[in-house]
Amino acid sequence: QTLENQTERDAFLNKLKAFQATTQHDKKEPVIPSVQALDAITTSMTAASANFTTIVRSFADLPQASRWLQKQFDSEEARTAWLNFFAQAIIAIITGLVAKYLVKWMLLRPRRMLAQMNVQVLASKMAAFLGYHLLSLLPVIAFTAGTLFALGIFDLPPKASKAMVSLLDAFIVQHVVTWMLQIVFAERAPRLRFIPLADESAAYLFVWCTRLSAFIVFGFFLCQGALYLDVPKGSVHAFSSFIGMMITLMVVIIVLQNRAQVSKWLRGHSEGDD
Repeated sequence: QTLENQTERDAFLNKLKAFQATTQHDKKEPVIPSVQALDAITTSMTAASANFTTIVRSFADLPQASRWLQKQFDSEEARTAWLNFFAQAIIAIITGLVAKYLVKWMLLRPRRMLAQMNVQVLASKMAAFLGYHLLSLLPVIAFTAGTLFALGIFDLPPKASKAMVSLLDAFIVQHVVTWMLQIVFAERAPRLRFIPLADESAAYLFVWCTRLSAFIVFGFFLCQGALYLDVPKGSVHAFSSFIGMMITLMVVIIVLQNRAQVSKWLRGHSEGDD
């Protein structure tokens, strides 16, 4: 009866078309890792180009930045404030580093013993893994305590105090990130490494991940601290763009240094998808 009735037939066909459109909309294209990797590289290069353009445009702000620098040099009060800021920052960082390496020296023997343990049972390996990295965390805590102790002694104006906290935060966060990377790659304790990596590859990845994290962490906190110190926003934006461009270039360097492995990985995924 539906096929014989023109109105019901048209309504039925409309329902079929709507169902077909919904099915096609819900159907997802297969995800190809190699294509995703190329898209990510292309996006990174586009970001680098945009950052470079921003840096070039920032030259228009050079007169403003030059006037700000001239003002800092001409004012005796400003010069004194900057000298005090850098002197106290150096003292705080040195205090933290002394505390860090003192604790690290004290823990050198037990950490070495745990790193050289020949453990075959998973439970024993996990215990040695946790003990080694918990001991590795203590120097980071010592560095944090040392810098905070030195910071508590100083008497800085509110803006300079915020900038000092940003600078010290950068060092503390980078220490924590480095510790986390040591957990992942275990470049100095291969027997406690859970990721199937050769020693050379683990050391290589650790070094480059540390460099990337240093640019990201210090770039972020230095920009934040510069704003607290009333540095012209155009100069801060240009510096942040420069950091972004450097991070992109470092990623490109990693890809170029490992182009054979990356090419093999891309071909492998493409063949697997076919």
